[in-house]
Amino acid sequence: GTNTKIGLVAKGKIEKRRVIPTEKEPKSAILSLVSAIREIASQEEIATVGIGCAGLIDHKKGIVRTPPNLPKWHNLPLKRELEKRLKIPVFVGNDVNACALGEYYYGLGKGKRNIFVLTIGTGVGGGIISDGELILGENFAAGEFGHTSIFPEGKRCQCGNRGCLEAYIGEKGIRMMARKVIGKDLSPQEISIRAKEGEKKSLKIIEMVGYYLGLGLVNVIHLFDPEIIIIGGGISGFGRNLLKATRKTVARRIMRLPKRKLLIKISKLGSAAGILGATRFSEILSD
Repeated sequence: GTNTKIGLVAKGKIEKRRVIPTEKEPKSAILSLVSAIREIASQEEIATVGIGCAGLIDHKKGIVRTPPNLPKWHNLPLKRELEKRLKIPVFVGNDVNACALGEYYYGLGKGKRNIFVLTIGTGVGGGIISDGELILGENFAAGEFGHTSIFPEGKRCQCGNRGCLEAYIGEKGIRMMARKVIGKDLSPQEISIRAKEGEKKSLKIIEMVGYYLGLGLVNVIHLFDPEIIIIGGGISGFGRNLLKATRKTVARRIMRLPKRKLLIKISKLGSAAGILGATRFSEILSD
C-alpha cells in the first residue's frame, strides 16, 4: 500500500534488495516496477517474477481486482502488462498470501501444517495455510482478515463496510487513536518510540491495538484452528507490548481445549517473508 519491496532470490535466499515507493497511478507503477527489476538483475538472471500485491487478486489471471488502499488499481492486469514489458513469466498473488508462503517455507511456520499469517501496516491482511495448502477461496478472496467485523455498527472502512478490524488497527485507525488519546497525529513508528521510552498514553494505544487484534484472532482460531499465528507488517514493530495485549485477549475468549497447540509470535523474517513467498507463486499458480 505504501512501499514496494523487491528482491533477487536464488535458492531461498535474497541476494539483492530494493525498496521503492508504491505509485498510485497504475502506468507509473508498472514503469517503476520494470525499471527496478531491470536495475536489480539482468533479464538472463531471472527465471520468473513473483508479485504479492495488496487487495483482492485474481491469482490465475494476475489481475488486481479491488485494492482498498490503491483505488486507481482496480481491475489492473498486472501480470499481462509486466510480461509484455519484461518478456519473463510473471505470477501475481495477494501480498499476505506471499508472506504466508514465506513463513511456511522459510520462517516460523516451517515444519508446521496449519498457520495463519497476518500483516498490519497501511491495511490489515491475512494468509491461511491449512493442512499444508494455501487457501485461496473460490473468488481468490480468502484471508481478508482486515475486513472481518469486530463491531457491528462501527467505523466506516475504506472497503465500504462498518466495524472492520482494519478501520481500527490499520495505520489510519492508529493515527485516529493517537489523536484521541494523545491529541496528536502520530505515526505508528512515533508511537512505538514513545512506548519504548515508557510514555503511558502510547503504551495504552498499543494495548488497545492488541485488544482489537485479539478480538479478530479469536474468530480465526475458532474457524481454522492454527498451530501458529505469525504477526508481520510495520505495526508488528510494537513488539512485546502488542503481543502481551493480543495474547491476553485471545486467552480470555477462546474455547478451552485440553492441550491446545497455539503460538502467537511476531515474524522474524519481516519484509523478507513477502519477497521469499512471492517466489513460490510460480509453483502454486502454474497448476
